[in-house]
Amino acid sequence: MSVQPDSRGSAGVGPSFVRFASLGVLSYATNVGLTFVLHEWYALPAEAAFAAALVTVFCMNFLLMRYYVYPGLRGGLGRQLAQFGVTSALFRGGEYVAFLVLHSWLGTHYLPAIVAVTGAAFVAKFFYYRTAVFAGRKCA
Repeated sequence: MSVQPDSRGSAGVGPSFVRFASLGVLSYATNVGLTFVLHEWYALPAEAAFAAALVTVFCMNFLLMRYYVYPGLRGGLGRQLAQFGVTSALFRGGEYVAFLVLHSWLGTHYLPAIVAVTGAAFVAKFFYYRTAVFAGRKCA
């Protein structure tokens, strides 16, 4: 499947947002499925299976974001990978802190807190990755 950049050299926000969302679904399914297969079929301890799935999904997410979600935007591979790693860790930490604020400090039930935090983080990540991590030189 070829994704064509628009006239500005980057894929439009709408289509790239749909690709970002579909990658989220794929990532979740891969994480759960790979953990299950490694643990249940290959008797890997659950902790190791989940760790292997996280590493796999991290690599998959980076490559698919670079070449599928934001196809018209290119920068240095090493720079993007480092930025993606740091950004991913910071977002996860920020999500946890936001959850603690909503749930533990403000008394919000944990389920609406999770929905609010992950929903807001999803949108924030989409735009941050688009404008900061994968916003290198535009491909022609």
